[in-house]
Amino acid sequence: MPVYAFEAESNIGKQLFVEVTQNGGRIVLLTMHKSGGVEGINKFVSANQAQETAGKFAAELGFNAEPVRISKAHGKVFYITLAPVVNGVIVYPDTVKIAVDKDGVCSFDSFNYLANNKKRVVEAPAVSAADAKKLISKSMSVTDYTLVLVSERSKEVLCWEFECKSEDGVHYIYIDANQKREAGTEKIAIF
Repeated sequence: MPVYAFEAESNIGKQLFVEVTQNGGRIVLLTMHKSGGVEGINKFVSANQAQETAGKFAAELGFNAEPVRISKAHGKVFYITLAPVVNGVIVYPDTVKIAVDKDGVCSFDSFNYLANNKKRVVEAPAVSAADAKKLISKSMSVTDYTLVLVSERSKEVLCWEFECKSEDGVHYIYIDANQKREAGTEKIAIF
């Protein structure tokens, strides 16, 4: 999508880089860097504060998405993935990604949301969570599950997302909720 790109310095000394769509003026990308070092980097920011900040920021920019996943890097920055939730189903093709540090939002990426967001009707799954769970390896311990919509080979697929733990970390395993087959996995690093 065609964008205008801007660089500026904020009134609190942060270097800003912003991409705004030429059609509609929506923010696609925003990064902020503090000038002159990273003083006060150990100031405490909780996961709840980070999610609240990210959700509020996205809503103020007109994005209908809620926090669905959070991770933390080196104790300094929280990375929050937001997505629309339709009838209890997380719509991953429409993600917004936001990073929050002690000073607030430090990056924002809405490209997936702007490129994919549309009205969707999500049908009930043909495969139950219990039946889908049978496909998960016994070496994994399932800690949570939910229905999600994912992109697979340029089409959207309704899946059961299983959060699993194993000796080597946290994994997200996706089981097609209509065809009872694995649709993908994602490993998350442990911090």
